[in-house]
Amino acid sequence: MGSTLKGKSAIVTGATSGIGNAIASALAEEGCNVMFNGFGDREDIEDFRQRLSERHGVNAVFESCDLTDITQISAMVDTAVETFGKIDILVNNAGGASGFAPIHELSEASWQEASAWILDSCFWATRRVLPNMLARGWGRIMNVSSVEGSQISKKNVALHRGSLFTKLYCELCEVNFDSDTDL
Repeated sequence: MGSTLKGKSAIVTGATSGIGNAIASALAEEGCNVMFNGFGDREDIEDFRQRLSERHGVNAVFESCDLTDITQISAMVDTAVETFGKIDILVNNAGGASGFAPIHELSEASWQEASAWILDSCFWATRRVLPNMLARGWGRIMNVSSVEGSQISKKNVALHRGSLFTKLYCELCEVNFDSDTDL
């Protein structure tokens, strides 16, 4: 029996290392074309892209998109649709924070950056892919959140906020779609 992902197309954010990298690899292994993004050494990223393409016979594309910028997120999704013809799967995996501090010491910039990476990018990417998925009546969206964010401490306020709101966002998305669509 063949893979149900063969011929599907996915966007995986934050996929140049860690969980996102493993998800992009697993999707490619199942025959899914993958657009991925993230930070890292350009040679390492190109090596990863080539491995996905050559080992699994899929179209693997790297897009160096700043996920804190809605214009770049839109361009990434548009490029994926132009490249693959459709988006079947979106994995919102990118996130992070540059500032770890108690509330009274956390900078406004660190708070805003964590929100943009963890929550806003998830919302804007989902919003951008949904019309394509809804038009075809099929799609899957997976939101990955840090376990670090679920462990409240004095020093991870920004991460906890982003992860908590990502969880609530997922619940909100669930109530927005009924059984008429396979989303």
